[in-house]
Amino acid sequence: MQKVYVLGGQQSDFERNFSKEKKGIVAILRETFDDAFLATGLDYGIIGKLAKENRVTAFVGNFDAEQYCGQGHLGSFLTELDPAFYGVPSARYEAACASSSVAIDAAISKIRLGDIDLAVVVGVELMKTVDSSICGDYLGTAAYYQKEARGKEYPFPKLFGKLADASIDRYPIGEERYMNALARISDKNYRNAKANPLAQTRKWFMNYEQASHRGTPTNSLVGGRLAISDCSQVTDGAVVLFLVSEKFKQLYINKEIIPEINGGGYGLLRSCLRTR
Repeated sequence: MQKVYVLGGQQSDFERNFSKEKKGIVAILRETFDDAFLATGLDYGIIGKLAKENRVTAFVGNFDAEQYCGQGHLGSFLTELDPAFYGVPSARYEAACASSSVAIDAAISKIRLGDIDLAVVVGVELMKTVDSSICGDYLGTAAYYQKEARGKEYPFPKLFGKLADASIDRYPIGEERYMNALARISDKNYRNAKANPLAQTRKWFMNYEQASHRGTPTNSLVGGRLAISDCSQVTDGAVVLFLVSEKFKQLYINKEIIPEINGGGYGLLRSCLRTR
């Protein structure tokens, strides 16, 4: 098995509303690629060179661009950025909120097998193209739409509200303890966002006290027991990540220490990175 290294990448500012800026998928991807190149020292020229050698592949994670943007087949869509992507094998990966995670997992597998030396992993969403009610309906397609979401306002919070009800009934830890645990998670998530200068909610206020007081003007209920603090936000944003092989590291990277991926599979988020 070949080693896999994280060369680096970049993400867009998730506070931005690209729809209001009248920018589409091409614009957001082009900006993010330019920033990722600056951060890593790569460029379209290296991608084009490796394309001729069949040693680069692109992996695009996205949930529902067909509805939000009227655009499918996002793997091949990278050719709109630069001619370097012509001939580069590419595909889109969709797994609802885990779409980019499975794209990363696929990229790791290709490098470990020795098939490629550079994996271009992209995550992109433009979800502020429609109003909140339509957006909620689109999100419902991540469930069994016809049975669970069709015709319902904000179906996903309601579905997770039912999941909370079932969990409380099944596990005897008590409703108060269960809901307080969710409030602790919310508090931690918002604190983590404040540490990320590109997070959408870095300027938002949320703490444990507010998260644990549901059904109030500052934390209204949206789905059964669940309130705003328990729900994730939709956004416009993109991430570009470059994963490389040992061979690529030796040929193109002028530094000794670079993170190595030590793990994989669909438990990827629990995997650890080590530096070499």
